[in-house]
Amino acid sequence: MKKYALLLLLTATLLASCHFRNHDIRISVNDSEEKFRFAASYPENKTGHVQQLINEQIAPNNLFSSVNDYTDVTTVLQDQTRFHIKSSPGSLQIQLNKNENDAQSYQRIKNMCEAIKETLKQ
Repeated sequence: MKKYALLLLLTATLLASCHFRNHDIRISVNDSEEKFRFAASYPENKTGHVQQLINEQIAPNNLFSSVNDYTDVTTVLQDQTRFHIKSSPGSLQIQLNKNENDAQSYQRIKNMCEAIKETLKQ
């Protein structure tokens, strides 16, 4: 019985690791008391979709005009949401300091990052 359970566990682990290798997508979310951090690396051909989604979410602000853009900036949106974004084709990092933002701003950026995750899964 133990051999069967071990074999099943190894098979599940192998299948899970293959899934992420096939798509080359890595996502990390760290939500502490002081900071919200989101990081993703993904195939460069998904960069345009990610950038378009971010531009839509932060409108009327606009951070990207080309899929070849490299961005490393702290920005303040019209609603006073302040966050740092670092982006290059196939790579994205977003950081929000909770002490500099209210609960609405935090939720806005968190929701945007969830939407990015969903976009990358497609």
